[in-house]
Amino acid sequence: MAVQVGECDALWRKTRVGVFGGSFDPIHVGHIAAAEDAAQALGLDKVILVPVGTPPHKERGPFASGEDRLAMAREAVRDRLRLEVSDIEVRRPGKSYTIDTIRELADRLGPGCELWLLVGTDAAREIDSWREAEALLSLARPAVLERPGEPPLDWRSFEGRLPAEAVARLRGGVVRLPHGMRLSSTEVRARLASGGSARGLLPPAVERYIRERGLYGVSTRPPEGG
Repeated sequence: MAVQVGECDALWRKTRVGVFGGSFDPIHVGHIAAAEDAAQALGLDKVILVPVGTPPHKERGPFASGEDRLAMAREAVRDRLRLEVSDIEVRRPGKSYTIDTIRELADRLGPGCELWLLVGTDAAREIDSWREAEALLSLARPAVLERPGEPPLDWRSFEGRLPAEAVARLRGGVVRLPHGMRLSSTEVRARLASGGSARGLLPPAVERYIRERGLYGVSTRPPEGG
């Protein structure tokens, strides 16, 4: 991973670092737009994208291997100065929990870093079921990424599920993304598997990687037409 131990300590102010986790199976333009919009809105110095290893909330793992998902994410952020990719969860044996990732990043980066946890609204709705949710929301400032046209969270639904202080931290961290896309990796995989082009849905380098490796059942030959 690119982050270095104690990287933030020597700076005159706290470095604001966003942590954006996901399967990234594959990473698509919606992920990149969300990360860059969040960095702009929150004044983040960098956003670390963290492909998951073995997700605790899914019955089956990702379709592509951890190595392939890491490689695709790195291709996607190439030349994007505020974005980088970490292998912290892919390298971790067993199930990956966000609280462990935040603690490890906090230790590596040092007290000069202010960590922000970037989550979509779907993830935020069930964040009370995450391991050590209260501790997580105290160690990293939450930022709930709300895409255009997306219904806002029902904050009353958190009553009895999280302490009021934790809910207040979530509610105070809502970021309305100006360029959010209603796009899922499931849709991208289906488009590719059917023989179609993912032009406009994937960074070109990511689509090339998928076709070269024959991921998601695609042919190694480029699709005909658009």
